[in-house]
Amino acid sequence: MLNVLIYYCNLIILILTLRRNENIVKRSHLIVITFISIYLADLWSGIVHYVLDNYEGDCKKLKEGSIEFQIHHDNPLLILNDSLLHFHMETLELYFIPLGMNIANLVLKNTSRKKGLCYGELVFCVIASLSQCSHKLTHWSNHEKEQSRKLRFVRWMQKRKLITDSKEHSAHHRTHDNNFCILNGWANPLMNKLAGFGR
Repeated sequence: MLNVLIYYCNLIILILTLRRNENIVKRSHLIVITFISIYLADLWSGIVHYVLDNYEGDCKKLKEGSIEFQIHHDNPLLILNDSLLHFHMETLELYFIPLGMNIANLVLKNTSRKKGLCYGELVFCVIASLSQCSHKLTHWSNHEKEQSRKLRFVRWMQKRKLITDSKEHSAHHRTHDNNFCILNGWANPLMNKLAGFGR
């Protein structure tokens, strides 16, 4: 819980620092930075997923994560038992250290370039911390029988590649050797190549 508190404090400080800075980053740059950050967040979700799927070392934290992923592969529907908030909180601890370092970096030298990089890291951390939520929605939409506004909205987001597509992620559950990215799947082509080198 302390990690979550530190994460949100860092996030608030970073947002306030970015707002206070008088150097303005061009909107076109912010759009490009946003898309790059979202792509990198999806790639990061794939790297974490690949590592946890294949981890055989002694690090306790990684071993726990690896066991959770193996349980998920054995019974994918278990993911539906926890709330979206649970998954968001569980993922946050991966991002509070980079946010803290980013704030220190921003305070030390406050330039337009730094502001753009800090904005990119902010987008990365916020979006990447939602990767498990996207993962849960992917499984939920695949198994939900009752048509509802929520289901139609989730499928609308999947068609636009805003969150991971159910069919694409189902391919991962069949073979466990591809489509590791669980945010939106944008980085799956690259991640599949990287995973192929690891075999």
